[in-house]
Order: sequence, then C-alpha cells, then structure tokens
Amino acid sequence: MVRKTSEMVEAGILAAVAVLFAFLGAYLPVLGALFNLLWPVPVAVCGMRNGLRWSVMTLIVACAVIGSLLGPLQSLSIMAMFGLMGLVLGECLHRGYRPVKTLLFSSVATLISIILSIGLGMLVLGTDPVNLMFEGMEQAMQESTVYYREAGMSEEQIAAAVKEFTCNYSFNPAGFAGGMFADTGVCQLHGGAQNSWQNGRGI
Repeated sequence: MVRKTSEMVEAGILAAVAVLFAFLGAYLPVLGALFNLLWPVPVAVCGMRNGLRWSVMTLIVACAVIGSLLGPLQSLSIMAMFGLMGLVLGECLHRGYRPVKTLLFSSVATLISIILSIGLGMLVLGTDPVNLMFEGMEQAMQESTVYYREAGMSEEQIAAAVKEFTCNYSFNPAGFAGGMFADTGVCQLHGGAQNSWQNGRGI
C-alpha cells in the first residue's frame, strides 16, 4: 500500500513537471525548444522507476491538464510528438536495456511520433504540414532575394546567401537524434544517481 501511494505521488509530481515544461515550451521564445525536447523526460523517469502503467497515467494526466489550460490541440500535438517517445524510453530503462538498444527503440518511437504529428496536422488543418513548411521556406527565400537585390548585392552573393539559408532551415535529422541522446542521458543520469543513493543507504 505504501509503495502504491509512493508511485501515485511520483506520477503526480512528474505530471506536474511535464505540464510546467509544456508551459515553458509554449511561452519562452528561445528556450522553449529546449523544454520541448525535454518534455518526454518526466514520463520516461516515471516509467523507469515505476513501470509502464504509471508512465501511461503520468502521460494521460499531464495531457489532460495541458488540454484544459493550453487547449486540446496543443495537448494532442504534445502527446503525438513526445508521448510515445517518453513511454518507450522509460520502459527500455525500466527493463535495463543497453544504451544502443534503448536508442534504437527510441528512434523508432520518434519516427512513429513524427508520422502521427503529420497525420494530426493533416486531419485537423486539412493540409499537409510538410508542404506548408517548404512553401513557407520558398516564399521566405524569394522575399530575401528581392531584399538582397534592393540592397545592391551581387548575384553571386545572393546565391551564397540563399544557399546558406537553405542549409540552415532545411530538415536536420541531427536535431532529433540530439533530442533522443539528451533525453536518454538525463534519464540514465537520474537512474545512476538513484542507485548511488540507495547503495549509500544500504537499500
């Protein structure tokens, strides 16, 4: 009974942390992206400590609170993009998988999450988010080219600037890989600190 109460308290606290990350990700202009990448960590930590059942409860509670405060669309977007990754990462760490195997499962979960996010965007908005992204980039490059010509830049300089713009804002898989490494590292550090504390107390 005491153990179940402890698991329930931990799930509630970690759900509150996930809600806080969602608020910071939505309202902080620069650091918001960092908190978005770290959003799966509370769900994964709950799964690592208490198992899949409690991580699912943490995810449901967090998304319900986010939906009531930030709107259902924001809640569904977060759940589609980061929920599955948190569940899979927590379960892998709970089972004691090796880091390579954990990253492999997390990569598959991230790919599925991206597909779910695109499908959600198509269902809700009635458009293809990927095409919208590329159309926006193309329009931005055209406007930038006009501005550069008005500023008196040569065609070679304009071509170099457009090429740099394309490289900076094109899809970069390393960003997703970096997010997975960061989430996995944070969870494993948490697990290592927990084990050291328990060994020190002789538990």
